Amino acid sequence: MEWRNGKPEKAMGKDKEDARAQSASPAPVEGIEFYGLFLIKVKTICCGSPKTPDELVDALELNKSQLKVWLKRAVADKMLKKLTRPVRYQRITTQQGALTLSV
Repeated sequence: MEWRNGKPEKAMGKDKEDARAQSASPAPVEGIEFYGLFLIKVKTICCGSPKTPDELVDALELNKSQLKVWLKRAVADKMLKKLTRPVRYQRITTQQGALTLSV
């Protein structure tokens, strides 16, 4: 009998143990950047109406300085539009992006 996590466990063959370890491991996340996940979330949040940085901090549970960096990048990447007075961020739809390019 083997002990795992302080509890007795029947011995398993090496193949069964390897299969169990593989099934318990999370899906690979190689190649996924946090910025990409941020874009998915922020575009959903800003879809209905423009949001202030404080609203985004609360909704995304991010540090304000990290949010500022990613918002600036999203505006540069033409994913979000920065509105002023007061500062808010709005999702750029495909139509808005097409209009901007054709002008």
